[in-house]
Amino acid sequence: AWYDSTGQKLFAQFNGHAIPLLVFLNGKGEELDRVVGYRNVDEFLLILNNVLNNQDTYMSLSKKFKEGNRSVDIIDKLSIKSEERLDNKLSTNLYNIIIDRKSEFDEASLQRAIYFFAKQELKSDNPSKMNIYISENLESEKIGPAFMDLIRFYSSKKDTTKEVQTYENMISSILVSKAIPLSSKPSFLNSYAWRMSELEINLDDALLKSTQSVKIIDSLGGEMVSSIPMFLDTKAEILWKMNKVSDALDIITKAIDFDPNNEYYREQKTKFQHSIKGN
Repeated sequence: AWYDSTGQKLFAQFNGHAIPLLVFLNGKGEELDRVVGYRNVDEFLLILNNVLNNQDTYMSLSKKFKEGNRSVDIIDKLSIKSEERLDNKLSTNLYNIIIDRKSEFDEASLQRAIYFFAKQELKSDNPSKMNIYISENLESEKIGPAFMDLIRFYSSKKDTTKEVQTYENMISSILVSKAIPLSSKPSFLNSYAWRMSELEINLDDALLKSTQSVKIIDSLGGEMVSSIPMFLDTKAEILWKMNKVSDALDIITKAIDFDPNNEYYREQKTKFQHSIKGN
């Protein structure tokens, strides 16, 4: 989807915005449903069965909505599907219904609606609604994505001061948030640490957060262990930016030991070695 020209065309054709992305089509080439992001085995089997039975799919839900069905269940499920397809027109319609009839919907649905409109305001260069959303919903399941949306906004505007402030606010918030599972926290820590290494600021704190992310992954074990090399690479980059080249080489070597066929990690090691005086 990122580098292959055929993949890029397909990704654009289906209005993709994240990977993994799976799109299910019928024999006419019409979209039945899609899956954006990782799903575990049970979730994926349920999705497959729904597609086979055309139940709770984008196609079945949108058909009922077009026929005039305005039940809470249909609107709630279809609003999620419309966002996955980046159908802003349909999403706006559905989320306006949810807000107008908020007493009928649960808190999670209402939170999605408010968050959706805050994102739309960012597209109009207005971050105020997203800032308000974050300040009022620190225990929302959308708090992590909300922070990242705001960070990307400030980055796009090259407002480094507000970008860094938002990163710092995000880290202090997510570390204590019960809404964000422990397994997700390393990614936020790593994102902060890597960006600080790019900007070459807050490097001492970035190193602490990077080390913390690796410790969390280590403690969780299981499938999480496979992501350790990526987090070690961040730590190595920070150490290199701090002119601790020997330590950086030790850490990137550990990443290579985890993933010996990864060419990028080998290039990182070469970069570190070449930075040593005399090479």
